[in-house]
Amino acid sequence: MNGFFKTFLGIVVLFSVFFLGFNLGKDKERRKIPEFQKN
Repeated sequence: MNGFFKTFLGIVVLFSVFFLGFNLGKDKERRKIPEFQKN
């Protein structure tokens, strides 16, 4: 149960970081091309 909770917490943190990064990327896109879209 503890391992499951840690995994769930990790997924939530990763999702939050990804969501924040995505919003920052959209904000950058209005000024210039985001660097993470080069690949």
